[in-house]
Amino acid sequence: MCSRGLFEAAHKGLTTATVVEKGDTVGYVDHAPGGRTPVVATQAMKLVGWPGLRVPLELGSGGKRVPGHSAKAGTVVREMSAGEGPDAVRAPSPCGTPSQGT
Repeated sequence: MCSRGLFEAAHKGLTTATVVEKGDTVGYVDHAPGGRTPVVATQAMKLVGWPGLRVPLELGSGGKRVPGHSAKAGTVVREMSAGEGPDAVRAPSPCGTPSQGT
């Protein structure tokens, strides 16, 4: 098989999947005295791959400290990433409205 045929075969096997929808709750920030504030995806996260491909997902702080009680709703507190290294897909996730004992 020539390289063009190999490329075309690989391209035909690719598919797009939505990993996280905009508005999905992807985590929580716990705060005293026992309250939890949802962390919500601000955009959909779509990946391109092939059936059976395993991609690591991570909800991290992007190297920043999570703001304390002074954070307002909509403050980006986490970053969702899919994949590894410089090619990872990233989406910011802001805090929702603080709640007590949720």
